[in-house]
Amino acid sequence: AASAKAYGLEPVIACRSKEELAAAGAAGAGGVALNGITVDEMIELADDFPEGVIKVGFLPLYDDKQLIEAEDAWRLRDAGFNTIWVSEVLYKFQVEDGDSARTIIKAITSKGSVKYTRASMSYNTKGEGAREYLGSLEM
Repeated sequence: AASAKAYGLEPVIACRSKEELAAAGAAGAGGVALNGITVDEMIELADDFPEGVIKVGFLPLYDDKQLIEAEDAWRLRDAGFNTIWVSEVLYKFQVEDGDSARTIIKAITSKGSVKYTRASMSYNTKGEGAREYLGSLEM
């Protein structure tokens, strides 16, 4: 982390456990990304992040015809994560079903909650859904 900061960069350190989170904090990470674990495991670790770091969760891609990834994004948001990394999730439907990345982004950034509805029931290929949103995705 010190080497990155010497070049004016803010380090983001990937972690998979409580011990790695502590080590990232001690190293001076500006952000910590959880990757290679389930969303449930990420949520369990949410309270173990070092103080003041950006919480990043890598959104897994599921091999299904629903939009479970949007629900996972809502769950991570509700657990206090600042950022999600979506990568290939944006292209889940585009080739087969004609759905666009815009619909996926709208689903993920909507003011939805798994407490009230399923993402697959809230969105269709017309990009309909909540009119409010919680933030922007940068590509």
